[in-house]
Amino acid sequence: MGVNWSKELGQVRPKDMDEVMQSCFNYLGGISELREVALVSRLWSQLLGDAVVPERLQELQLLAWYDADGIEVSKSQVIPTCPKWVPNPPQSASRLLDVFTFPTVCKLRAAVRYEAIFEDTNMENWDAMAAGPPPRVSHSKAGHRCLQFVDAAGRNPAYLQTMRFKQAIDQPVTIFCVGIAFDDATYLSGIETRFELCHGYSQTHRDDERAAVSMTAHPVEDSSDSDEPHLNSIVTGTTQPGNWHVYSAVFNGAYSELYVDGMREGSRSNVGAGMLDGLTVGTDHRNDFPLGSMVDGAIPGVIAELAVFGTVLDVEDRVRMEMQLMRRHGIDPPTDKRAEERRRERQAQAMLTERAPGTRHEPCPLRYLARNNLVSWEIEHPITGNKVRPKRIGVRETAESSDW
Repeated sequence: MGVNWSKELGQVRPKDMDEVMQSCFNYLGGISELREVALVSRLWSQLLGDAVVPERLQELQLLAWYDADGIEVSKSQVIPTCPKWVPNPPQSASRLLDVFTFPTVCKLRAAVRYEAIFEDTNMENWDAMAAGPPPRVSHSKAGHRCLQFVDAAGRNPAYLQTMRFKQAIDQPVTIFCVGIAFDDATYLSGIETRFELCHGYSQTHRDDERAAVSMTAHPVEDSSDSDEPHLNSIVTGTTQPGNWHVYSAVFNGAYSELYVDGMREGSRSNVGAGMLDGLTVGTDHRNDFPLGSMVDGAIPGVIAELAVFGTVLDVEDRVRMEMQLMRRHGIDPPTDKRAEERRRERQAQAMLTERAPGTRHEPCPLRYLARNNLVSWEIEHPITGNKVRPKRIGVRETAESSDW
């Protein structure tokens, strides 16, 4: 055959897997004898499966993956709710292997190895239970199930919480979250520790804007309301609430980063030395800034998918994960045009909700004002994308302002 594939594949490193696959394909393209094709296929299956798959899965260190398949729906409610959200190994295994391009011949073996690794991480600690009234089950614009963190009656915020881990997880930790918020709110945190991905702590936004996305793992010093993270341990991005996004938060003591839809929005050499003692999904560790908040008429926020890795993924792996989540949930990659559209939408929102009549704004094209949900005749629900009938046309934020 001219190449000792047994030797070459037996020494392959996980990061070299794509190169080895391409080399195999190139070699197979020049083979004329069926016997040699079968021989290479057997070597590939056996050696890549045995030598690479376990190392590759261990390298990824997936701790938990919450997706729509793991939502347990309560059938006793007129409006379906979620008393429990369970990371589901079989479905997650298939998704994991698709994202990280495992060879087809290795997938069956890899799925078995993956489930074994999943069990070794004591996964029962990752079952997220309703802490009080369970959140609603809804559907995203892409048609996938998701959780809106408000109770069935739509009156109070709701959230989920795992059991406290037997041993807190130290950094590095990488978290992927697909969701949408509508005000300052927290997607997730620890149970008694601060390990937050949220819209809050923004240091630059004006009073008429909502806080940009941020992350911090500054240790909790006491239980008082004055216990806030130090400014030098907060990574702040630029994305504000109001649209579906894929958030990637890399908590790493050496170098922490925050990405939105694959674009890096912030980084810091120190995000705090906090450890992940469990997951609180839908609010922070003190339940001060719930995702389901309805203050000033805000829509309760939603999470569609959540994955936690106990490592810093390679750039290629992180990008694969982000692109797969964006495709699955119908989120367009960021462009200059999209950024300008979002800026104009925020500008229109600020003008329509102006609390101080007479405040000067830069000119805003009328089309952005006319299609805002506060004044539009045709409203698109920001979570589901469905057309809904407006309850009324106009906005009245202060006693001094008039209806439109």
